[in-house]
Amino acid sequence: MIGFRISRKKVNPDLVEFTGHQNSEKVSTQLISYSTDQYSFHKDIDPIQLTDLNTTSRHWINLNGIHNIDIVRQICESFNFDSFYIQDILDVNQSMKVEFNNNDIFVVLKSVLPNNGTLFTEQISFLLGRNYCISFQ
Repeated sequence: MIGFRISRKKVNPDLVEFTGHQNSEKVSTQLISYSTDQYSFHKDIDPIQLTDLNTTSRHWINLNGIHNIDIVRQICESFNFDSFYIQDILDVNQSMKVEFNNNDIFVVLKSVLPNNGTLFTEQISFLLGRNYCISFQ
């Protein structure tokens, strides 16, 4: 049997902080909107624009770069999500889970990706609502 130990950074539950490796890469956001008769794709969307989404369409918002706490917080707050979601999104050591709430579903998954002959894991979180899916990578 092969054993391994996961090194977890201690997280203060009252403090929202990113637990992964600090990254200087630019955060990218994409918005895909569609309905039965139209489709649109937008890159580098300002999180403030996400509060005015058309309710007759379906929307997928993808945020690539959870190291930027302010953007994660802006998106979550614009959809009135609980601060526990923000903490779980930013804690890259979070266990996989699914939570069902009144109007939304919160999912945390791990993805295994190759990198120069080795494998590494990436956390992906999803917030699913009536007409939207928000993914945080």
